[in-house]
Amino acid sequence: MNGFKSLFLSLLILITTSLVVAFVGVIPIPTFEQASNNLQLEGRIIYQTEVLSKNILPPAPDIVDQCIHILEFNKNIFEDKKLICSSELNSYSFDMYFYNTQIDTNGNLIIRYWNRSSNTEEGLKIDLESGNVIGTVQVPIFQNEISQVNIFDEKLLDPWRVKDDERRSVGIYYQSGSEIIEVYSTKAPSSYYFFSLFWSPDGNNIVAIDSENNIILFSKTKEFSPVVLNNLIKINKQDTYETIQNILFWTN
Repeated sequence: MNGFKSLFLSLLILITTSLVVAFVGVIPIPTFEQASNNLQLEGRIIYQTEVLSKNILPPAPDIVDQCIHILEFNKNIFEDKKLICSSELNSYSFDMYFYNTQIDTNGNLIIRYWNRSSNTEEGLKIDLESGNVIGTVQVPIFQNEISQVNIFDEKLLDPWRVKDDERRSVGIYYQSGSEIIEVYSTKAPSSYYFFSLFWSPDGNNIVAIDSENNIILFSKTKEFSPVVLNNLIKINKQDTYETIQNILFWTN
């Protein structure tokens, strides 16, 4: 009988502990509303994705392809389109450096690549409207716009610097002069994070990627609540999936 009581008490403690952990210790992943047409946004967000093989067990998934997308919004219209993928550029090179993509003064993308025939790094000039290669440049000499500082000289802070795993919180912050200003903060699991922050051209909004594969828009002045601009998890085939890697530009 005593053995039965001990077993019963042990099970009761286990169940009680599990319930406490479930209701108190587990913090859900933050959720955001989908963007609506009343935001009245204009511009283009250009971002990079990777198409990965869908391996459940090791070895790790293979990179099948890399692509550049354009998320375009013109007041009441939101459109996401795939501009170009590395598989379409294999005739030029198998070593395309999408992460280092630049934009020239005419609004064309410059995708760096390694030219094996000349053993030099060169650049492909890509038209933003058609996605076609319209030329090459030998050595890209221009510099990307600084994405971390807006036209008001306000600097976005690295999300990893403000992430607090002990308090289980994440947030978006920027620095104006000597003042640190909070744009957004919330409780989140330690596995959740933001990355690749980018100012809008007018310096009033911030776009970021989260670990759930979303592009999220934040208002610097909290004019609206954070919204998901699109869901980037796109199943291309049964054996692949696509993940976002980097915000490249936000242009007018």
